Amino acid sequence: MQHIKRFIDRLNDLQATNAKDFTMSMHEARMLHTDITKLLIDTKQTGQSPADEVINVEVKGADF
Repeated sequence: MQHIKRFIDRLNDLQATNAKDFTMSMHEARMLHTDITKLLIDTKQTGQSPADEVINVEVKGADF
């Protein structure tokens, strides 16, 4: 996940300097893709996806 952190840090640095453009080498893009894919697979395997979250909703209203 170091490539995700590096990507976020670079974006923050560029925003601080009001940069208009951001470029990334193909190698960096591939490594970022790999980190994101691993994170998604790990999340799916451990069952931590937001789709598995149970949400209870209670609606109360007055009688007619």
